Amino acid sequence: MYSFIFFFYRIVLAIELIEEAALAVADIPTTLFFPAAPFCGELFVWVWFGLVAVFLASSGQQEFRLQADGCALLGDEEVKCETDSDGKPSVPANWSEVCSAHSPTCEFYRYGNPSEANWLQVFNFFALLWCLFFSSAAEEMIMAGAFAAWYFTRDKKELHSAPLIASVGRQMISIIHTSVVNQVWQLYTG
Repeated sequence: MYSFIFFFYRIVLAIELIEEAALAVADIPTTLFFPAAPFCGELFVWVWFGLVAVFLASSGQQEFRLQADGCALLGDEEVKCETDSDGKPSVPANWSEVCSAHSPTCEFYRYGNPSEANWLQVFNFFALLWCLFFSSAAEEMIMAGAFAAWYFTRDKKELHSAPLIASVGRQMISIIHTSVVNQVWQLYTG
């Protein structure tokens, strides 16, 4: 019985909050279309991540290996071709010691990753996460700023004509201010 009374007050509070939110959205209809902008930004971040990942994956040197009838690999050891000064593959001079085939050729095997590429892939992944979370948090802060401006304005006729754009401006000023304060702090603390 007592739990019903507590749930009743929670339900009444939830209904009042939904009514207030409906009034806010009715007064600021641009908030219905605003989430499309961060979505496009996040889509751009995903495309950029993919392009950088593909570039890093193909940034190594070309590796060629010896191919001949029944002689691609000897046990677990790969037979790699030599490359001349122009970067063209050539059959190694000791191919007859390695393989008894009559006509070996050098065929492209893979791009060998330099060790830096692996770390750059990890960095690229964390950059993706940072950008996605930043975009999501910025969207939430901009929407919160617009609704806070609406809520704390007593006379709704005095509300800014575009509270969402004003909130974007406040968000940008806040970001710039934070980075400037951080730079000044680092300048003086060395």
